[in-house]
Amino acid sequence: MEIQKLNKEIRDNYLERMKIRPPERLSVSWYQDDLLYRGSGKSLFVIVPTPGCSWALGDSGGCTMCSYISDCTLEPIDDELIIQLFKKKS
Repeated sequence: MEIQKLNKEIRDNYLERMKIRPPERLSVSWYQDDLLYRGSGKSLFVIVPTPGCSWALGDSGGCTMCSYISDCTLEPIDDELIIQLFKKKS
């Protein structure tokens, strides 16, 4: 439980200093060579701006290896805006 408390403290300190960015700046996509189940291939990555993971924003402090909380809006986002951003990036 000590690591959980430490992780929560680190997250809370970060969230206090975090600058909120608009969803348009957080929306990104890319592809790259990767090792897939059938061998080498291309992997597609899409970062959709959302309010953040409930696990990371909750009492647990989230996962120790995840940094997606730093790429979130921390505020609710309209579903239609997410769809528009997705279509714009594709």
